[in-house]
Amino acid sequence: MASRWGLPGYVERAASVIDVALWDLKAKAAGQPLWQALGGFRSRVDCYASWRLEPAENLGGPAARGGSRLAESAAYLLERGFKAMKFHTLTMSQAGVVDHMRVLRETCGPDVPLMVDVNQRWDVKQAIAAGRALAPYDPYWIEDPVPVDDYSGMRQIRETLETRICAGEPYRSLSPFRYLLENRSVDIAMIDLDVGLTGFIKVAHMAEAFGIPVVPHLATEVLAHAVAAVPNGLTVEYYPWAEPLWHEPLQLDTEGRLILPEKPGLGLELDEAALARFAV
Repeated sequence: MASRWGLPGYVERAASVIDVALWDLKAKAAGQPLWQALGGFRSRVDCYASWRLEPAENLGGPAARGGSRLAESAAYLLERGFKAMKFHTLTMSQAGVVDHMRVLRETCGPDVPLMVDVNQRWDVKQAIAAGRALAPYDPYWIEDPVPVDDYSGMRQIRETLETRICAGEPYRSLSPFRYLLENRSVDIAMIDLDVGLTGFIKVAHMAEAFGIPVVPHLATEVLAHAVAAVPNGLTVEYYPWAEPLWHEPLQLDTEGRLILPEKPGLGLELDEAALARFAV
């Protein structure tokens, strides 16, 4: 099935795998860690936890049920060393989203950046109303508030709210990012690995020309290198899904930043026993 924002979905994903492998080989041949081969701007990057904070199924908000569980999850992430975190609104009502945010802010305190991911579920009026209701809890960004081909709608939201607007996750080619940036639709551009590491760097440089920072979507262990390579790389989305596959997963420093490997290439070594254990 063809995607709305680029080539058919599986085509660019297959191409991105080859692109990452080639960059890994190139960096290894040069004896450099991948982040250095890509640009080498920094060796540590900010990150945020992006799991354990989702609302329970059919839950109107933490106050209805499970608020203590949400607070415990946020406290756990803080104990692990994360200094920022994100939750997805899923099917919560506006009141539920605000209540969810309230619990997180009360648990984390005023200095922890908290991001809200809407996954394109709102329309423009809903996004503006929800953004105003969330404002007292100081969300760091609102992600994909409306369908990401609604460039004018995103611009209207961005110009109305003080909260940063982040979008771009579903794009699978470079052209939509150009429209996003030229239309001044976002404060932060999010780039998925579907465009490959080559595409990520191209989009990041394009965004830099507009004064826009970039962040990655998923693929923590790979895209952390890309964020570290460019001056406008902002932060990395941290999921622990792949942690069990590596002999040495990425680590956080005391400031909650990811420490990039110094080994050549991606700097990751697969655990063969784990691969056998998780094989389907």
